[in-house]
Amino acid sequence: MRPILLGAAVACLAVPFAAPAPTASAAPAATVRLKAPSGFEQRLAAGRGIAISAHLPDGAVGRSRGGPAWRVGVVGWLALAVVLAGVSVSGVRRERRADRTPTTPGAEVPPAELVGLRADWGWPDLGAILAFDLAVRGHLRIVDRRPGGVALRLTGQGDPADLRPYEKEFLRTVFGDLDSALVKAVGGWSLQRSVRPLVEEAIAARGWRRDWANESGAPLPRFMAVLTGVIGFVLLVRDPAVARSVTDLTACGLGLLVAAAATWRWSRRVDPLTPDAQRLRAEVEDYFARLDQRLPTADDLPYSVARGRAGDLRKYRTANETPPDWYHYDGPEKDAPQNFAGLGTMFYSDSPRTSPSSHRARPRPRRAPTPARRRPGYRHGDFFGGGGDSC
Repeated sequence: MRPILLGAAVACLAVPFAAPAPTASAAPAATVRLKAPSGFEQRLAAGRGIAISAHLPDGAVGRSRGGPAWRVGVVGWLALAVVLAGVSVSGVRRERRADRTPTTPGAEVPPAELVGLRADWGWPDLGAILAFDLAVRGHLRIVDRRPGGVALRLTGQGDPADLRPYEKEFLRTVFGDLDSALVKAVGGWSLQRSVRPLVEEAIAARGWRRDWANESGAPLPRFMAVLTGVIGFVLLVRDPAVARSVTDLTACGLGLLVAAAATWRWSRRVDPLTPDAQRLRAEVEDYFARLDQRLPTADDLPYSVARGRAGDLRKYRTANETPPDWYHYDGPEKDAPQNFAGLGTMFYSDSPRTSPSSHRARPRPRRAPTPARRRPGYRHGDFFGGGGDSC
């Protein structure tokens, strides 16, 4: 027997065992007014039964309607409205951001730091980028002798004050205390390992990246989406399963599930760059798109090397029969454009390890020396898959 509410009146009537219902003339055998949830007992003679008539407060016992009861109120509808409005607003904001059109060139970023805006561009030959950049700015000259190899020479004319830390490290590693150096005498991968950390520090100092996001999305919002989804599912099924009714909690659970799905989708598509960096990246991409429509200048060459656009170097050398002051070529003139384009990987090409897929020299077991082989994809004039009218 379930506990009876406090103060409920219970009338106990003595009736025949098989009587269908108590009659009006039946005399109560006992009248009990319960003051606390309890039970009672009564001795009955043979053939006698007991009928209990309980007077309970209105609404104390729910009536079964044959299916789930719909009892969603203002709170439930308001929760759903807030969630749907938030999802709609976030979608509109993403559309407006995607419709922005860059109007200024993006070449204001140092060429060695372009990879900070597009990680999928990969790490190029930093030594070649810095050699071209410093040559265009007047710090050194590039001497290409055939045969003999490529050499770099300091001019002593550049302003040391405008050198960045990684550029100073490049000059120290390549030249030491000398004024000239052969590229093939410099370990291309050791140069990459010494310069790249400083480039990464310079990129980090620009504040382009969000601290809470990476290339695969936003881990913390993704975790919160999973947690919110679990809570929403529990609230969604609780009242229909237990009380056979749809309540405000059910509506809130549905809202949480919708919010969790939207957050999960957003967390996987979130851009790791800040809004300002996204604008700058769009300008850089627009800059390279416009570069395809014109002849490159000397100032464009370091950026073309950073993007692996061998075709830009070739077009520049073909259009300028007279080499610039910072470049000297001593070889067959018919091969001049191709050899000039090959300078885009001057350190990779002359390094004993020619694969740019990794910047770290991996240990290899000792074995008998074999003739050095170069991958066909990294010969002079064919680097990083070309780009912009590349070979």
